Amino acid sequence: MFGQLCTAAFLYACFAFVWVAVLVQPGNIFSWLPPLFKKFPEWFRHVAFNCEKCLAGQLSFWIPLFLGYKSYDLFSHIYVVFLAIMFAAFIGRIYDKLY
Repeated sequence: MFGQLCTAAFLYACFAFVWVAVLVQPGNIFSWLPPLFKKFPEWFRHVAFNCEKCLAGQLSFWIPLFLGYKSYDLFSHIYVVFLAIMFAAFIGRIYDKLY
């Protein structure tokens, strides 16, 4: 179970990082998307397009709730959220050091 939770958190973090740091940046495949959200509140644009830690936390919080797992465990849910944020921060630091 621990391995599955870590894997899920790592996948949320990887998706969030690639989305924020690569895909929506100018010149990349989804760079046309952020300008469409100019009328949305700043907090939403920040989470969706500027902060991999915020996006990883939101994804890891909301996706399990929307999928509606039959056996819900609050401790595991909170653990995955914290781990996803930590992984996203760690990946961001490594990326900044490399590039």
